[in-house]
Amino acid sequence: MLEIARDAAVALFTELGLKSAAKWNAKRMAGKLAKVDMMVDEDVVIEDPDVCETLTACLEAIANDDEIVVVSEVSKEVSAEDELAAPKAKAKAKAKAKAKDAPAKKESKKESKKESKKEPEPEKEQFPGVREAKTRSYYAGTVVAKHGMAAGVTKDMLDELNEAFGKANDVESRFRLKDAWHAIRGYLDICEG
Repeated sequence: MLEIARDAAVALFTELGLKSAAKWNAKRMAGKLAKVDMMVDEDVVIEDPDVCETLTACLEAIANDDEIVVVSEVSKEVSAEDELAAPKAKAKAKAKAKAKDAPAKKESKKESKKESKKEPEPEKEQFPGVREAKTRSYYAGTVVAKHGMAAGVTKDMLDELNEAFGKANDVESRFRLKDAWHAIRGYLDICEG
């Protein structure tokens, strides 16, 4: 059985875009945690190490068919008013800290504006999920590179990808291999073109 603190679960769901998680009761939250593997894919980017640790623990519990239970760190019995007050208190503390830092931020903004006038560099938006990580897509690229473009996508390559990634999923691996093959082909066509 895996016990997850309520505030850790709320932080995880908030990171995944479920803003109403703070209003859920423990039973509903545990049910959602038991299905969190369906909410995320391997390319999800979570910056907060505590939230990442919570997600990893939940995914391992799901893989091992362990029960996930949501507990309160303070006590087992927390009133609904206390549960709703905690996020509000955190928001007030953040607003207070932000107000203290406001004068310093104004100065740094002025300085950055001066610097930006000197060297205008266009900012490029980077999509989430683009990072140096050894995902199933990464290993698909290495398998295609090893076997070459002429091989296409084979069952041996599929098995090799599942083994390299460490988690078998033939449907996902086949998709990633085909996608990697096409991406590499496009790259090579342009480079050779």
